[in-house]
Amino acid sequence: MIRCQKCGYTNQSTAKKCIKCNNVLGVEAAPRAGDGDARTNSDIKFEKTPWDKPDRDKTIRRVNYPNAKPCSLVQLSEDGEEEGKVIPVKGEMVNLNRDLLDEGNTSISRKAHATLMFKDGEWWVNNETDKKTTFLQVNKSVKLSDGDVILLGDTMFKFSQK
Repeated sequence: MIRCQKCGYTNQSTAKKCIKCNNVLGVEAAPRAGDGDARTNSDIKFEKTPWDKPDRDKTIRRVNYPNAKPCSLVQLSEDGEEEGKVIPVKGEMVNLNRDLLDEGNTSISRKAHATLMFKDGEWWVNNETDKKTTFLQVNKSVKLSDGDVILLGDTMFKFSQK
């Protein structure tokens, strides 16, 4: 993986240009002081990347939804080791789509890839894609229903109670 120096987006290691901002990868976004440029380090302004931690000192206004427990989605790196952008879930039902999750990621549906909904005191996820490409990583016991598909490695298995 290679991180764009201009926008901070993580691209595949073989990419020549950033898929988000079209910046040439491996090239500095701004010249460094001492490279023949009259600017100093204090003159160069760097934008925050999606992986930067939010400023905790600033007041954030929140809309309260009395029936929904607060939750958020945290973007992970491909290896699952690094945490990135935090996406707060607002409301009792949210469409998870490309615009909300990751604008440059064409593997996420533009309309609605999945829906998160708060029902009966718990959060639920529902696949919205025709090809059923919403998956969960199992971290604890999960109740299976007839017809559920389990992805183990690169092989899918259908659970059947018949």
